Amino acid sequence: MTLSSNAFLRMHKIKFLKIYYPFYCIKENYGPHSGDINVNLSEGFRLLPDKLKYLHWYQYPLNSLPSEFCPKNLVQLHLIHNNVERLFMGDQPLESLTFIDLSYSMKLIEIPDLSKFPKLEVLNLRGCTSLVEICSSIQYDSKLTDVDLGYCKNLCRFSSFLHLGKLNSLSLNGCSSISEFPKIPPSIKCLVLNEVSIQHVPLSIGHCSGLTELRLKSCTWLESLPRNIGELKSLERLDVEGCSKLMNLPDSICNLKSLKSLVINKCLNINELPVNLGNLKSLKRLRAAESGIKTLPSSINQLSQLIDLSCDGCKGLELPSFTNGLSRLSCFSLKNCGLLEISNSFSSLVSLARLYLAGNNLEELPTDCLEKLPRLRKLDLRDCRRLRHLSDIPSALEHVVVRNCESLKSISFSQKNMDFLMSIDAANCGNLDLNACTEIIDDVLLSDRPIVASHCSPESYDFLEEGKELHVRFGRGLNIVGGEVPPRMRYQNKSGSYLSYSLRPDPRHFIALAFCAVVAPNIYPSRHFRLVGCKCSFEGKSGHTIHFQSEDIIDAKNMIFQSEHVFFWSSITEFNFSYSFTKASFEFYIVDEGGYSSELIKKCGIHPFNDDDNDIDLPPSEDKSLLA
Repeated sequence: MTLSSNAFLRMHKIKFLKIYYPFYCIKENYGPHSGDINVNLSEGFRLLPDKLKYLHWYQYPLNSLPSEFCPKNLVQLHLIHNNVERLFMGDQPLESLTFIDLSYSMKLIEIPDLSKFPKLEVLNLRGCTSLVEICSSIQYDSKLTDVDLGYCKNLCRFSSFLHLGKLNSLSLNGCSSISEFPKIPPSIKCLVLNEVSIQHVPLSIGHCSGLTELRLKSCTWLESLPRNIGELKSLERLDVEGCSKLMNLPDSICNLKSLKSLVINKCLNINELPVNLGNLKSLKRLRAAESGIKTLPSSINQLSQLIDLSCDGCKGLELPSFTNGLSRLSCFSLKNCGLLEISNSFSSLVSLARLYLAGNNLEELPTDCLEKLPRLRKLDLRDCRRLRHLSDIPSALEHVVVRNCESLKSISFSQKNMDFLMSIDAANCGNLDLNACTEIIDDVLLSDRPIVASHCSPESYDFLEEGKELHVRFGRGLNIVGGEVPPRMRYQNKSGSYLSYSLRPDPRHFIALAFCAVVAPNIYPSRHFRLVGCKCSFEGKSGHTIHFQSEDIIDAKNMIFQSEHVFFWSSITEFNFSYSFTKASFEFYIVDEGGYSSELIKKCGIHPFNDDDNDIDLPPSEDKSLLA
């Protein structure tokens, strides 16, 4: 589309103008990801309606707004991802502007003095990578509340923000050229300084009594936090992840009674947490993954509000004896900590729902420990290569991951487990006695219909003829070493990824199926595996066909298999209307780094629930592949 120089000449009353690409999205650090809207301006374009109050022009092509445009009535200005170098050529009346968004104006080198915008409340200059300086002679009557200068990577000079008495939020996220801590007013609530080059946070921050969020992630030059940080009585979130030179946390941090989230991931030089950590009565999340932490203080048992605790990668970590003080802890992650054992005191963590112990040196788990965790839903022990036995599994456990536990010989399940267990990932467990796993498969195949996880939201697929909706709800999943389809699977082929069978044409509101595929990785042994799925096609007697797909619920992302594996899962497909089908066809596939493929499927099987006993198999080679 091309706009002539006089396109708006007679449009005197226009107050709202929006030219935009509706599908663009802002991605952190990368700017808008979108197509081209292809709006061209003829030579000499110099006029916009003077009564405009709202102007939004995505990819505005000129280097400034038209010289004959008078913006005295303009209230909101959105020029995103444009070619603007200067907003205006010369002085213009800007007294009505309250909102300016020039984000990702990568050629912008100058903006007017902020004092010329007396009503301005929001200023977004995020991603203006050519901007070096921001000038302002604003005094105390400024109405600015939000300023975003994120990823202005060349910005190194700006006026003091101290006089912006109403400023709530300031972001200098990714402004790596900034080496001085900004002068901020006491009114500030959210301060984002990720990836800046400051070395210290000044004592003056103690005057910011309303500060609720302080983010200093990846400030690799930061050496210390102020000793008076405990004066920030309203602070709820403190993030210093990746501050590799930060040596410690001040003891006064334990005075932050409102603190809900503390993140010190990858702070390699922080070797210990404050002794009085338990004074943080509001703390809900503590992340210390890949930090230098060697021990957790016993006072951690006083954190009665703590929900999420992560110490992944803290080598040689020593754990205290836990008590019932951690009454709300639901997620505890201790991956790759080099743990040789866990104590029976874990049984005190009665609210624990997810426990991650992957990559440790555990040989066994303490007797009766897990059994006393009534709310445990997921247990992740992948890469625990010395683990030999897994028993006393909590009755409500839904997901077990023992992938790459090459010494594992046995897993014992009780009958109660069968009521809740949804998935077992036992990939590359070459020494595992598979009796317990085959019992689970038999339990599924002998039931009337598959158990579907109550927490799984139905997923809608748009493969349907005439746009009619269906829902696929996933049931149990299993991944084990092996090369055969379980004998109880009702329909199975001898080789390949395809099979089909005929159906008695009775009306159906749902189809309940169990799926099984034997994957042989020898064709592409080094490829990273992602998932196994099946494309399903049900043909009706009137000629209509419904297509949908079902995928294994186990997350096998980046998995490399060392031998043949059996993938087993079940699902229920529910229809909004009743259908009569005469034939069902199935094509199994895998997804790896090479994309979709059926080559690795050695053989496969399908087991329908509550189906007619007289359904007849059709030869696997009769029909064309569904992947074609």
